[in-house]
Amino acid sequence: MKNSDFVWVELTLDEMLAAFKMQESLPKKMEGNYSGDKPAKRTAGYVGQIAAAKYFGGDNVDNVHYDLLINGKRCEVKTSTRNANPRPEYWARIAASNDSQLCDYYVFCQTQWQHQAKEEKLMHGAHILGVLAVEEMRGVMHFMQKGEIEPGDVKPELGSCWKIACSDLVPPQYAKLLFDK
Repeated sequence: MKNSDFVWVELTLDEMLAAFKMQESLPKKMEGNYSGDKPAKRTAGYVGQIAAAKYFGGDNVDNVHYDLLINGKRCEVKTSTRNANPRPEYWARIAASNDSQLCDYYVFCQTQWQHQAKEEKLMHGAHILGVLAVEEMRGVMHFMQKGEIEPGDVKPELGSCWKIACSDLVPPQYAKLLFDK
């Protein structure tokens, strides 16, 4: 997979506001939430979810086990937030606390911070990084304990998780064909 395989999905102001409103319905403190409980981080998850629904044409069901229903396929969206454009060597993660969700596919997205003055704001959209079938998850992802450091990385894992390089995901363009079946 190359950088050009990632797909940027632009969201309208109304779609961004919808993402913000969706996160307001979440409990203030969430157990097993890998990215933290800050509203901007929580909104980012819904930005990824709305972007994936827009790109793949699915219905946003936002159920505890999956977020989207795309032609009968249950898809859970996992969104990371970074300060930089996505790269093939970046990691896609599934928190260990979420590794038994009843879905068919994981869709990985990345939102991005836009720095304005001394404030961080989310850009209006998300990159679709790729897709992974749940049945393949344990065969291709590796497990890391909270606090462990990936060889070559400098930051410890914030929580126990399953990881895969973005380059090893099914590119969004091919996943779209898979979902259309």
